[in-house]
Amino acid sequence: MKYVETRDFEKVDEVKRDVLALYRNDIRKYADNQETKVAAIFEEIPGQLQKHEKKFVLSALHSEARMRVSWLV
Repeated sequence: MKYVETRDFEKVDEVKRDVLALYRNDIRKYADNQETKVAAIFEEIPGQLQKHEKKFVLSALHSEARMRVSWLV
């Protein structure tokens, strides 16, 4: 929407950065004692999505990284 309004990629990038900052703030706010792990996963998403497989590999964060079902609840 911002590009349609302004035709300015810098303005679009500002909006993108604002959205990412909101996500990072929510991680700090809601992740409780898992903030470091959740933030690491969030930061890894762009790199994981660039791969051809298109699925998130948790072990890419750390060789011993595992996900418990309780995270999904």
